[in-house]
Amino acid sequence: MRSSIFWKRPIPYLFGILIAGLAIGILMPLILSNAPLGRSFLATALVAVIMLLMLVLAWRMAGGGKKLFWMMLIAFLLRLAVGIFFAWGLPRFGYPEDGQLAGYFYSDAFTRDSQAWSLAVTGEPLARAFGGELVSDQYGGLLAMSALVYRLFSPDAHRPYLILIITAAVSAIGLPFLLSAGNCLLKKKYSTIAGWILVFFPDAVLLGATQMREPFMITAFIMCFWAVITWKGTKNRLFRVLAMIVGLVLMLVISTRSAVLLLAFIFIALWIEGSQNLSKKWIRVAGWVILGLVVILLAGLSWAWLRDVMRWDMLLAYRASGWIELIFDSTPKWLHAPFLIVYGIFQPVLPAAIADPAPWIWQVSGIFRGLGWYAMLPFLVYGLIITWKADDKNRKMMLSWLIISIWAWILISSARAGGDQWDNPRYRMMLIPWMSLIAAYVLQWSKDHQSRWFWRWVMVEGVFLLFFTHWYIGRYAEIYRPIPFPIMLALITGISGVVMLGGWLLDQRRDKGLRN
Repeated sequence: MRSSIFWKRPIPYLFGILIAGLAIGILMPLILSNAPLGRSFLATALVAVIMLLMLVLAWRMAGGGKKLFWMMLIAFLLRLAVGIFFAWGLPRFGYPEDGQLAGYFYSDAFTRDSQAWSLAVTGEPLARAFGGELVSDQYGGLLAMSALVYRLFSPDAHRPYLILIITAAVSAIGLPFLLSAGNCLLKKKYSTIAGWILVFFPDAVLLGATQMREPFMITAFIMCFWAVITWKGTKNRLFRVLAMIVGLVLMLVISTRSAVLLLAFIFIALWIEGSQNLSKKWIRVAGWVILGLVVILLAGLSWAWLRDVMRWDMLLAYRASGWIELIFDSTPKWLHAPFLIVYGIFQPVLPAAIADPAPWIWQVSGIFRGLGWYAMLPFLVYGLIITWKADDKNRKMMLSWLIISIWAWILISSARAGGDQWDNPRYRMMLIPWMSLIAAYVLQWSKDHQSRWFWRWVMVEGVFLLFFTHWYIGRYAEIYRPIPFPIMLALITGISGVVMLGGWLLDQRRDKGLRN
């Protein structure tokens, strides 16, 4: 990315920003607001112009280009459109709950944003958001930021869509950093694929279309990783230092506990990147020993908290789901936590979303979220195998660390959220930049090596989805009696084994024919 901004033709850019900002300023209040259009228009247009200017700055600092321009524009407009759709549609087609009647997809967003508006109009110091009194945001960063926006731009009325503009833009600002980092690990074509995955991944889109903290965490995480992975071979390191500082501060004020672990991932990546230049082996070994001890220390300090959280979440899952209650009652207690963690890996469960008799707006969103995650899973599973086969030693170590971190974070998220379909996917989305890079690398490696095993993993997932869709439809629709759960698991395991073993035998036969 370029450290200086050079606009050959600034007037067209500024004119385009102004026109787009005015259009957003008119459309959003017309669709979503009951307040007087004049003041709503001014507040919305001003916020939109500021965020569009930031988008253009990020684009120009990354070197410009049509591909990146369309990628960022689509990401921003898609998240904005989805946010408008749910803010308009949930009061009409959702459940009759306070948050949905107010147009919020996440109940956490409703509580936090309501308290941010209350703080904005009281005139009290914004530092109160960090005092722990306002329980909707235990860290206070997003609460204070939202209150500041309302106090500056909308003191006369609560306009939640102002925050939607900001989260949509912040989500798109991470893209140039991701593409630049991807160019260091992948062929340029595949780093572009990683960018498009981030643009369209359903949960990433949804979080960027809500008043949640994840868009800020994801972009801050990308900035920090970009600073690390592009450090070597560049003369302009000041901008990377600034990006790292901004990313660190943003993550720490938005979600301190998550930031600590994410930053641990980043600093280990920094060590992997920097240790390759060390000539003395003993220094590298000592560094890895120290990092290992730090990880063990962090795990020990976090275990008591995670254990208590898991117990509470298991109790909530037991009370909320009849079939989980049935499984818990019929299995040893020591299996309950592993079961919920594995169950959480498959959340949001696509077959359940298909069969669930929910209002259509929730069923459609659940299906798209499930489709996105189940499209990603085969890449993450296969990535566990092939990242260790990268030709370049430095790339092998970095990609291997990425996939280890992803799966560690997925397991922690599942344990932390009790396998539910909301908090669990939301937590793991903080590593969606690395997931996108791994998915793109799997595509690159599979094409370069003409690998058939990736598609066999896809077939195994297809078997899982077919059986569970049949099971959930039978459970919800009561059209037929579903296959008993233990028998279904045995069938899935058996058929999957046949797919894998059959694939291996075919490969052996094909290789033998080529040798002869």
